[in-house]
Amino acid sequence: MSQRGVFAGAGTDTYTKAWAFFKKREVQGKGLPRKKTKTAAAGNKSTGPKIPGSESTGGKDLSNTHLDGEDTDSVPVLDTCDEIRKKISAHLKRDDVIQAAFLRDLQAQFHTARAPKRIQSVMLDRFRHMKGASAGNTSSIYYSSYVFFEKLRVAEGIKKSKHRLDMENIYGNKGMNITDDSSRGFWAPIGAGVVEDKYGRVTLR
Repeated sequence: MSQRGVFAGAGTDTYTKAWAFFKKREVQGKGLPRKKTKTAAAGNKSTGPKIPGSESTGGKDLSNTHLDGEDTDSVPVLDTCDEIRKKISAHLKRDDVIQAAFLRDLQAQFHTARAPKRIQSVMLDRFRHMKGASAGNTSSIYYSSYVFFEKLRVAEGIKKSKHRLDMENIYGNKGMNITDDSSRGFWAPIGAGVVEDKYGRVTLR
């Protein structure tokens, strides 16, 4: 195949067999073999339409899972910020999860003007580096992650954790405060200390 020229290789066995092959196709009325066209999807990638909010769920469709308050971006949040950070870390360690897809899933959890223009990786990193039950409570990452993981839990039929049940007993159907920044100051008597427990409850000591 490395030879060049009109008559180069004309006396070889390969040339003779190739001539016979193409002559036979000509007699049969067949043209030259067509090149194989590349398929639209390479490997195991799906060519189906992307379902908003379901790109990083391992194929689990969340479009039919609806939470109370979801349409108005007011789902009661019943996980602490630290608990959500744990869930995010575990989710991103999965082999089938790409961070960019996860961020698109979070963006898809918003349905009103409250939605950020675009959830970016810097927002995710900032939230993940915070520490404390209520640290980052006003972050769009916090709210959207809770909605995403709660819908995934419901879709997979997983029971509520002890932490989740404890949060329900503490906060009822109101959920965590996601409007007032938890880093704001507290009024306290001189000498008193402000303590936050693992559920985000603040007490004076």
